[in-house]
Amino acid sequence: MVVVGIVTSGSAVLNIASRFLVERLAVEVGFQVLFVVAAVVAAAMAICVVLVIPESRVRTPGRIDVAGALLLGSGLAGVLSYISLGSEFGWLAAGPLVLLVAGAAALARWFLVSSRKPEPLIDVRNLGLPLVLTLLVLFLAAGSYQSVLQLIPLIADVSAGQQLGYGLADQGSVALLLALPAIGVTLGGPLSGLLAARIGPAVTLAGAVLLGLVGILGMFLGASQLPAALGSAFLLGLTVGALGTAGFNMAGSLAPADRQGVVSSLVMVVIAIGSVVLNFVGAAVLTSTTAVVDGDTVNTAAGVFGCIAIAAVAFAAAAVLAVELVRGSRPIRAESRS
Repeated sequence: MVVVGIVTSGSAVLNIASRFLVERLAVEVGFQVLFVVAAVVAAAMAICVVLVIPESRVRTPGRIDVAGALLLGSGLAGVLSYISLGSEFGWLAAGPLVLLVAGAAALARWFLVSSRKPEPLIDVRNLGLPLVLTLLVLFLAAGSYQSVLQLIPLIADVSAGQQLGYGLADQGSVALLLALPAIGVTLGGPLSGLLAARIGPAVTLAGAVLLGLVGILGMFLGASQLPAALGSAFLLGLTVGALGTAGFNMAGSLAPADRQGVVSSLVMVVIAIGSVVLNFVGAAVLTSTTAVVDGDTVNTAAGVFGCIAIAAVAFAAAAVLAVELVRGSRPIRAESRS
């Protein structure tokens, strides 16, 4: 469980130093340097994977459910496109509604087909209530974290002198505010693994969600006060590191050995979908609450605090589900060895 924490949070180590480096380079060269740095890092990672990591020789029989993957992917794309475009073109406009109906139909078809296939992409028949609760917790919590994370650069670029009801631009370094979540992620993953090995992944997952709820609530003050923003950013970083580790460990403990690879992939899919959905919801709230001040379009305090409130409600719902998961789970104890 500790190794899972190191793996899931290890990527955050790179973000700690790169935040300060990219900020300086962006000022001197331009924001395009961000994409150049990312491409170089990705190429280096690919080379290291090929040269260093040995390929597993373990193979399992079966066929890849290509049709199921296409149905699931197209269905998610349609629904998410509706959420993304609805705020701009209108929630009842013909184009977004067509995407919503088509996406919903594809998802419904995927569910019906998957429930009858012998080797579906996702075996919805054998998920079980504890795993479903775990996935719902990760969906809500990860999405809430990401929706608030997108607010930090926005808040950091606004000064209190603009009198919008929020803003940190004249109070400190933006890079520090963006680097603290990465530090939290780096610490949160291994700490979550240590706790999960001792008190169980369900309790650790619930603790991570409650910690995140505190961090989200702190952003109500952090939107205008830098010390509170720094504290909340660090707590949210701890949360995402602990959340990912506890989620993988919890899902792994609920699946037999031959399904742990599929379940781990499912955890990643749910986290990604939650992040996209609540990011789009937050973006829609911000877009619909803009105002024109001195000829410039700006985000109002109603939009910023509305996004924080939505994230807080989602985290509270995740906390309720996590507590229910703890009540129905038994702590996992290490087996004694002679």
